[in-house]
Amino acid sequence: IKHIDIIGTIIVPAVLFLTTGFIFGWAKPVPIGWRNLRSPRRDIVLVASAGPFSNLGMALLWGLIMKLGITLYAISEAGIAIAMVKMGEIGIEINLMLMVLNLIPIPPLDGSRVVSSLLPARLSMLYARFEPFGLLILLLLLSFRILGAIIMPAVNMLEELIVVLLGLPLQ
Repeated sequence: IKHIDIIGTIIVPAVLFLTTGFIFGWAKPVPIGWRNLRSPRRDIVLVASAGPFSNLGMALLWGLIMKLGITLYAISEAGIAIAMVKMGEIGIEINLMLMVLNLIPIPPLDGSRVVSSLLPARLSMLYARFEPFGLLILLLLLSFRILGAIIMPAVNMLEELIVVLLGLPLQ
């Protein structure tokens, strides 16, 4: 509940859903305890990478659930097996989309935190000036259907990698 943003968590998703059938939103960012970082410029890369790596881990977990569903289907537990396969497919897709989206270097996404920490201090400060426009840029990319064209090639590649890694049937 602490992370609910009235506009980003409730209003924008509701309006988008009612007008386009698509939901996009955001929450208040998780505060970072900068005093707890030994080397803030280095450590922020690790902090910013935690979300995307969590999404990758969850995609792999959903892939294992999908594989278990396929195994159960082979021994005639069809009802639950089909549900597990479908949930696995959706779980993989959603988590990979979130991962890749979050890695885009547009503030306030995690990718921008990584880029900012890798830039020299002067360029990092200049780059940070774009943060107030980041959400607008993301919404414009989404509205003009450019965001999907940016993230889907990477999502598809990662999906194929998970399929091969876990020995799942080709979709």
